[in-house]
Amino acid sequence: MAGEPVHRLAASSGNNDKMIQRLRLAAPELWRTRSPATRLLLPLSWMYMAIVRLRRSCYASGLCRVVGFRRPVVVVGGIASGGSGKTPLAMHVTRLLVQQDLRPGIVSRGYGGSPSRAPLVVNRDTPAAECGDEAAMMARNLTVPIVVDANRPRGVNALISRLGCDVVVSDDGLQHYAMDRQVEIAVVGGGDRFGNGYCLPAGPLREPRSRLKAVDMVVSNGSPARPGEYSMNFRIDAFCRLNRDETRPGAEFRGRRVHAIAGIGNPIGFFSMVSDLGLDIDAHPFPDHYRYKSEDFSAMQDAPIVMTEKDAVKCLDIPLDNAWYAPIITELNEGFDKKLIELLKP
Repeated sequence: MAGEPVHRLAASSGNNDKMIQRLRLAAPELWRTRSPATRLLLPLSWMYMAIVRLRRSCYASGLCRVVGFRRPVVVVGGIASGGSGKTPLAMHVTRLLVQQDLRPGIVSRGYGGSPSRAPLVVNRDTPAAECGDEAAMMARNLTVPIVVDANRPRGVNALISRLGCDVVVSDDGLQHYAMDRQVEIAVVGGGDRFGNGYCLPAGPLREPRSRLKAVDMVVSNGSPARPGEYSMNFRIDAFCRLNRDETRPGAEFRGRRVHAIAGIGNPIGFFSMVSDLGLDIDAHPFPDHYRYKSEDFSAMQDAPIVMTEKDAVKCLDIPLDNAWYAPIITELNEGFDKKLIELLKP
């Protein structure tokens, strides 16, 4: 059950559309292996793959309209459902563009939110319930325009025409072919990379692995990069007090027992980072984009609570006296930044 403690990393792992989310919640373990059950689903996967390829070919041939823009678009996406680190990479890319004296903006699907209008311009005070947890987290960390819109081309046009952006970063959206793009970055996450290698619904893939041959850059998160890929790793250095201006080094928590919660696509990754700091954790995995309630924490008052920053933006209105979130530091191997800047040159 979501939220029940699983001591010392014994937790099991649980996104863009609701169908994928339901499949992920129903079959996370099924997607890891090639079992008789997954083979029974293969005919559906073949049908799904045929539709995906037909759809892509329609956009590539001009049969379906691709919306072009006056400014370049950088898509940070993936071919597998679930948490692969797309949002932290999109934030890294955005900061890099700011360093190049550009004015970037971010377009996001806003999954998990209920926007009052579209496109929705997000700021640090926009509730996660309205804009989605990922957009809310980015707005609290970045000082660039952020727009949430399920219609990606409309969101991109709002960033360029109304908000003056000269480059747009799409957080996810690799499969949104109606949106033209100059650079495609695909993130491959986790040690198993592609799960059982099957497409939905027999496996986690939204597109076949051959799709990676067409992108400009492949980033491997948390696993050794293969030739031609860039490696990305995350680390935690400190914890910030929820709803207070207080930050403490992670070393101060060493040896302490804590409740670690994570409502993200790959909760095991967060639990491992916290454990690597020397904390004794009771792990509480929740579904990705989960909306927290006070009662979720009723049995966690005997020790500090640590959570991801993505979870923290959904807990700001919950009275938690001893809760902390961990800002994630993103590290990419040398060459990624230089390559991206080269790709963006006219």
